[in-house]
Amino acid sequence: MLNKIFNKLGFNLLSLKEQSNYPYQKKYDTCNQKFKAWIPDEVAKRWYDVEFKNNIEELKILNSMIQPEDRVLELGVHYGFYASFISNHLKGGAYLGVELQPKSAMYAHSNLSLNGFKNSQILNAAAGSKKGIISYEPFQNGNANVSKNTETDFKMDVVAADDLAEEYGDFTFLKIDVEGFELEVLKGAKKLLSKKPKLAIELHNPFLSKQEIIDIFELIDTKNYEGQMFIRPSYQMEKFDKDKAMKSENIVNIFLTPKIN
Repeated sequence: MLNKIFNKLGFNLLSLKEQSNYPYQKKYDTCNQKFKAWIPDEVAKRWYDVEFKNNIEELKILNSMIQPEDRVLELGVHYGFYASFISNHLKGGAYLGVELQPKSAMYAHSNLSLNGFKNSQILNAAAGSKKGIISYEPFQNGNANVSKNTETDFKMDVVAADDLAEEYGDFTFLKIDVEGFELEVLKGAKKLLSKKPKLAIELHNPFLSKQEIIDIFELIDTKNYEGQMFIRPSYQMEKFDKDKAMKSENIVNIFLTPKIN
């Protein structure tokens, strides 16, 4: 009973033995990128250590897309594993990550510091269509869900991608993983999208209505892009197919680069 109450608050009760195992550091050498990451809990151990192989295809394509001079905006950072992988590429560029969950933002910041990345930073905020304040529900796995229809005790400031571009400078690469809040985030990135940045977007189709999915692809303007995708639970990469991505009832990861005219 007590553990269920804490789970609703975004925490998990661990035995002293389990607690003593964390945090620990893991070193990565993948896709010619070497970096380190803190593994602070069971979630990180499962996702970024035990089941690390599930990330390989995504890492491979990100590795092929990112250039040293890119300016990357990542909306939805989790524990900062991808933040570290991306930042390790950027020799003349910069990285800005936005993470809703305070705990996850703290871990992500620690991972950037662990690797000594100078031009990378994390903002603890929610990405959305415009400035404001939203309610959210924290999950035990370090993710969080924006509460669209109900108020919760958890509040967070909202930032829009276009406002961040004005403050920090234009971005050439936009990565989004926001647990079903994709449409609102993209509404706040219209100016940025008009400049055709490279895109890596995790579409949570199970959480989106058919109209929301249609609106998302209208904002992306996919006719000017080409790329690849995979549909979970398979991580098999295939050529980007807009119709197939829209009709899928599963999570779809798309990776797009502007077409060269």
